[in-house]
Amino acid sequence: MLDRLTSVVRSRTHSQLETLRQKHVGDRRNTRQLPLDMSKTPIGWSMDRSELIPPFAYGPAETLAYLSYELEATYACSHAVFTELQKRLPNFEPKSVLDFGAGPGTASWVAKAFYEKSLDKYRVVEPSQSMVDAAEVLLEDFSGLSIRRSIADMSRDIDAGNKYDLIVASYVFSEITNDFERVATTSALWELLSENGCLVVVDRGSPWGSHHVRSARQFVLDSVAENESGEEGVHIVAPCPHHFECPAAGSTWCHFVQRSPIVNRPREVTTKRWHGQKGSKFSYMIMQKTRKGSDEGAAARMKKPIARMLRAPLLATRHVHLDLCTPDGKLERRSVTKGKATREVYRASRKAHWGALWPADWTSYLKDK
Repeated sequence: MLDRLTSVVRSRTHSQLETLRQKHVGDRRNTRQLPLDMSKTPIGWSMDRSELIPPFAYGPAETLAYLSYELEATYACSHAVFTELQKRLPNFEPKSVLDFGAGPGTASWVAKAFYEKSLDKYRVVEPSQSMVDAAEVLLEDFSGLSIRRSIADMSRDIDAGNKYDLIVASYVFSEITNDFERVATTSALWELLSENGCLVVVDRGSPWGSHHVRSARQFVLDSVAENESGEEGVHIVAPCPHHFECPAAGSTWCHFVQRSPIVNRPREVTTKRWHGQKGSKFSYMIMQKTRKGSDEGAAARMKKPIARMLRAPLLATRHVHLDLCTPDGKLERRSVTKGKATREVYRASRKAHWGALWPADWTSYLKDK
């Protein structure tokens, strides 16, 4: 991928790329204008067609700036999400992938890295012609590749009953201008998902991005619950350890962080260009379409209850504070004390990382149960 990426950006000098960075990455006047405070906005989407954010178009300059300075972070965050998917569903082997809002095909590259042996069909949906041009270069050797310009172009797939085992919507919902289109898009993507297939939603780790990831989750849960006569079910694979409404509210939002290299000289494809790392925040959701009463759904419900760390551990003298999202749909701060917890558990709590899993039953790791 790096070789193909270099062929796209090498025609520009470092000074030209730096000008692009300052204009399209560093200057907020030319970047996406997204709300910063979502503390008073309830989770969920309305059917309102009014624009909540101004539209943002990727032209040649914006596409080149993305390829030069943002692609690595997007790839790293998507890679972290797919790592979690593979951990939670080790037997999942998709044969087809739909990369919606693909940009230059970043998520398709990640999917190929994890499921190259099983994947034989790649469908890319991207409205920007500049991004499509970049995707045609980066994804040139992908077998079974086809590119569409919008979800409307895929109406034939829906009418024909075509399905995809893996659907990825990466950094899409935060850029759609109104809730009505978000609802229509999520509904169409869920319709295109095959039984036991997975819908992966990745977006910014800001309050705005997290809001739309959680709203997509709630929309799917509500849609399945409302269709009582239907056979479809839904299993939240990650990160949530429950199927209740997201408990994060107010100034708290669900997000994680992934380190990625800082790109200083994007024309050079060598390790010398990495001068440190940066933390990229992201939100994500993995939902699997199941059949009500199926063995897969029952097996998922029978798994040992676990909690998810929503922050990095807070280290103190002889104890550690863990902020957890629990299986009963609540946020909880739990303390692991050196004197009460087993030695192995106490060490694990101090070395745990943001987003890790943790036993939901606190009595399971006490010295004297």
